[in-house]
Amino acid sequence: MNVLVAIDHDCLWEDVLATLRWCVWLEKGDHVMVLHVESSPWIPHSAESNAGWVELTRASSARAEELLSAASRTLDAWDIEAELLRTEDDAAKAILRLAEERQADLVIVGARGSEERGFLIGSVSQKVKALAGTDVLVVRPGAPLDRPRALLAVDGSRESLLGIESFARKTRADQADVRLLHALDRPPRTVWNVFSDEDDVEPQSLPEPLRRRVEHAFCPALAALRAHGSRQPPSFAETCQPRRSWTPRFATVPT
Repeated sequence: MNVLVAIDHDCLWEDVLATLRWCVWLEKGDHVMVLHVESSPWIPHSAESNAGWVELTRASSARAEELLSAASRTLDAWDIEAELLRTEDDAAKAILRLAEERQADLVIVGARGSEERGFLIGSVSQKVKALAGTDVLVVRPGAPLDRPRALLAVDGSRESLLGIESFARKTRADQADVRLLHALDRPPRTVWNVFSDEDDVEPQSLPEPLRRRVEHAFCPALAALRAHGSRQPPSFAETCQPRRSWTPRFATVPT
C-alpha cells in the first residue's frame, strides 16, 4: 500500500502522523510518503533578486527542512520508514498530482476547525476529498487515538460495500470501536406509531419489508468486516446487543 501524508507548519502535523501510526494498517513493503508543500505566490520578476525576498525564501526553505526533519525523527522513533518530499505549488494541486503519480492508496491530510466544515470554501482538505481518485483520511485536531472510533454509514449498495472493505483493509479496524449506521426513510405513521422520534429501533420490531432492507444493508458490511478483521464481528442478530463492539444503530429521517 502506498500512503501519502501531507503535513504543514501548524501543530496539526503531529496529529496527522499519530493518525498514521495508530489508525492505518501498515505492513512490510508498504510505502509511506510525507509531503510538505510550500506556497508559491506570484511575484514580479524584478523582485526575485531583491535581498528581502531572497531572505524570505531562504527562511521559508529552512522552516520546511526543519518540519520534515521533525517528522522524520518522529517516524523513526515509531520504526516507520518514510520518503520525505517537498515541493512548491498550490497545496491541493500538489497533493492530488503526487497521489496520482505515485498511485497512492490512501491520502492523509489535516483540517483546521471550521474550514473543514465548509465555512471557508476551497480549503485544502475539501479540495483533496472532492477530487482525489483514492481514499482520503481527514484528521481533525485533538482526535482521541487510544481507542479509535468509526461510524460507517451503510445502505447495501456496491459503493457502500467498497467503502467498508477499504476501511477494513487500510485501517486498524480490529482495534477500533466500529458502529454501523443505516438510515431508514420514515414509513407512514400507521406503521411507525410504536416509535418516538428519539428511539433506537430494534430490527425485530420492524415490519418484514423494512427488516429485509436493513439486513440487506448490514449483512454484507458485517461479512466484509469479518473477512478482513482479526476480530470476528457477531452475526446480524447478535449485533442488536448494545454491549457488543460491532453494533449497528438505526436512525430515521423524514421523507
